[in-house]
Amino acid sequence: MNLTISSFYIAGCSYNFIEIPSGEFLMGSEYGTPLERPVHKATVENSLKVLETPVTQRMYLDVAGVNPSDCMNFDAPVESVTWFDAIEFCDKLSFLTGMRCRLPTEIEWEYFCRAGTDTEYFFGSDERHARDFAWYDMNSMDMIKPVRKKLPNNWGLYDVIGNVWEWCADNYRSSYFSGETETKKKVIRGGAIDMDVFRLRSAYRSSEFPELPLRKIGFRIVIE
Repeated sequence: MNLTISSFYIAGCSYNFIEIPSGEFLMGSEYGTPLERPVHKATVENSLKVLETPVTQRMYLDVAGVNPSDCMNFDAPVESVTWFDAIEFCDKLSFLTGMRCRLPTEIEWEYFCRAGTDTEYFFGSDERHARDFAWYDMNSMDMIKPVRKKLPNNWGLYDVIGNVWEWCADNYRSSYFSGETETKKKVIRGGAIDMDVFRLRSAYRSSEFPELPLRKIGFRIVIE
């Protein structure tokens, strides 16, 4: 896939967005937890521009005017942000740029994480390669790291797995097709610095209460 990169300037800093086309993929995993089943066809109906990295502390400060992060480093992902903080950031960035900026849906997140792959990890099936692509419990020393220090996925996205969890737009359901009432939690994806390699799989799902500003949760944005 030939990548198209769009750059936007905010407060004099350039941020790259990867243009990703619409498409279909198989979402979920039979290998993982019951929360990831059943494997089913999912569709991303519209093309997206996806931020190349999680929102960094520098970007968050330039837009929101504050940096709530526990582990201060302008080049690291912002963290200790609630889901509502992430939504407010998107609204402010939309106003500044004149474009619709938002959190990805869970379907969109797994689609751009997989980057055209159908293996358990976007880098293949051998979990030993995880250290080339992610910061997690085996190599992070429980410290959040600057972005772009590991290899990107096939679509040029960095830090999709490991480092910090990423908020998604969706309310969390414990099963894709259970018909259960939506919980008060929001979806988080991607794993973090204290997670084992199993939780770095493309289909792995978790959730958290949207009002909690936890140290290991950040977010990535998309532009329609």
